[in-house]
Amino acid sequence: MLKDMEYDNGSLMGTIELESWKGFFASDDPIYLVIGSNGKTSKPEKKHEAAYDYIVKNQQDVLAKILYGYVTEFSEKRGDMNYTDNEYRPTVETVTDLSAYLVPYCIKILDTQRDNCSYTVIRFVSQLESLGDVSVLMHKDRVIIFEYNGIVDIDKLAQKDCKVRIGA
Repeated sequence: MLKDMEYDNGSLMGTIELESWKGFFASDDPIYLVIGSNGKTSKPEKKHEAAYDYIVKNQQDVLAKILYGYVTEFSEKRGDMNYTDNEYRPTVETVTDLSAYLVPYCIKILDTQRDNCSYTVIRFVSQLESLGDVSVLMHKDRVIIFEYNGIVDIDKLAQKDCKVRIGA
């Protein structure tokens, strides 16, 4: 259940506790929670609560989908090369390798929803490359897209995915 949220600048803000994530990343840093994306969210709706509840109840599965997807994407983009322009790039071959290079810092629960459950964006600070932040747009435990240095028009990407899924 959503609690201790404060209204600020059109969104609700707070933190989320994900024990399995703390264990994997060996971090006690808070993961910020932001609810709303249209600048009008003053209280959580059922679609926001459904997304929050899904993440909390399925936190291990959600994290596994993100990590496996990221390892695959990182490997495809990097290939077997660990050096680029005289700069060392760490080797990432397994999901366990990511625990040293990624830190989750924010989960945003969007207003866009499908099947009465909002889409989410999960943001990580990445030490793997100069791209900085990694954002993952998801619906439940389905990864839609990985983006670097923030997602532009996240609601539009979520709405487009929703239309494709319902066949509109």
